[in-house]
Amino acid sequence: MIISPSRSTSDAFPACRAGLQTAPRGFVRLPMLVLSLATLLLASGCGGSSSSSSSGNGGGNGGADTLEVLTSTSGNGGIEPASVELEEGETAEFTLDPAEDHYIKTASGCGGQLENLTYETGEISESCTVVVEFAASTSASATRSEVTFHWDVETFTDQVDLCIAPERPQDMDNCSTVGGSIESGSGGSHTFSGLDEHHPYFVLLEDENDQESDPVVLVTSHGLNDTGIDFCEDNDGTAQGCPVTGYPGQDGEEGRDALARDGDLPDKVGDGVAGFDYSRICGNGDIDGEGCNLGTDPALHVGDGDDEWACTRDNVTGLTWEVKVDDEDHLRHMGHTYSWYNPDDSTNGGSAGYENGSDIIVGAECEGDKCNTQEYVEAVNDLELCGHDDWRLPTLVDLHSLANLGERIPAIDENYFPNTEDELHEDGVWSVSPIAYDSLGAWQLGFRTGGAVTGNKGLGDDRVRLVRGEQ
Repeated sequence: MIISPSRSTSDAFPACRAGLQTAPRGFVRLPMLVLSLATLLLASGCGGSSSSSSSGNGGGNGGADTLEVLTSTSGNGGIEPASVELEEGETAEFTLDPAEDHYIKTASGCGGQLENLTYETGEISESCTVVVEFAASTSASATRSEVTFHWDVETFTDQVDLCIAPERPQDMDNCSTVGGSIESGSGGSHTFSGLDEHHPYFVLLEDENDQESDPVVLVTSHGLNDTGIDFCEDNDGTAQGCPVTGYPGQDGEEGRDALARDGDLPDKVGDGVAGFDYSRICGNGDIDGEGCNLGTDPALHVGDGDDEWACTRDNVTGLTWEVKVDDEDHLRHMGHTYSWYNPDDSTNGGSAGYENGSDIIVGAECEGDKCNTQEYVEAVNDLELCGHDDWRLPTLVDLHSLANLGERIPAIDENYFPNTEDELHEDGVWSVSPIAYDSLGAWQLGFRTGGAVTGNKGLGDDRVRLVRGEQ
């Protein structure tokens, strides 16, 4: 860290500007020895030096106000030092350290600028924060028939070749062998169009320096899930086949669930009850059976390892969900609880919620010292769960897509979402969605019945299940 004082010492010592030779009227000449001592004292403030002067590390004039420069990151990288104290007019330098396969997406704050891995602030006039966002060198998103692939042009070249394939390619030479095709891209982004809906695709990059990325896998989405109700009822509420005479137009007569019940649903990518379609994902990002093997009883192999079940992908919506772990010492333990916290005034509905345990109305319990939703998201992203660092708190709509309303306690497919047992209370799982009419509340989904409930942001007894991707 380098802190550079930039104030003129003549501003701090007005006598330096006037000079020692311009004494005011009435000045009584002192003996030479006394005058010499006075001169030395003033010289230490006029560009001179003394054994107690600052060495440029923020010490400066002890009488000046001390300002603080804090730092904040998105995870997936570090910044040193974490904070500095200095005086008005000084500057500070910070060293940025992206994680492997990541780059510095943005760096801002305190009037500074970024050069390579060094961020230097402007001259500080008030306490401020340097904010740094790190991002993966490659990423991708999907719609129903398109896949858009992004790459960092500082990590890779501007011009690249891109392989898109229905199976994982080992390298660019292997692209056509697994049924893929190669397209050229430039500018850091390329979109593949005309793809099959509801289908997994792998994308691999090779740049002009023969540098290759790791394959990224994602699924073209098909929209929202059905409700899970594949039956009809009569006036007494008795479940039976569809249709029921005299009670037409019921949920169980239409949609993916009805097609699955009648054997008319197109082949699923994975499996699931009714019209749901899920695939298990190992800790390394591979699909079970296509790069890892979870065996005949996957629930016995839940964890973070390369050959452990860590995530579940919804092949209908394109979303990927974290899988909870039955281990109270694990970060993703199913029983951990959190308060709702989001300091972004543009999205928090008028209240940031509660950050620290001492502020929470009902105590939260988690692995760590800050049991709030934001801290949990950052912790999981730092782990790059299932090979990704873009995990987020789900919207209420996202959570609704998991609800199987044809079942109760729990209203979710336990074959693909094990360890859901502790979510079976009247409240539920936090969403990112604040309540419009109550700034102190946010929406949750209760998997006892699959219905939406409201929660106070300060209640630390509710759970979290993270998601990545967009519907």
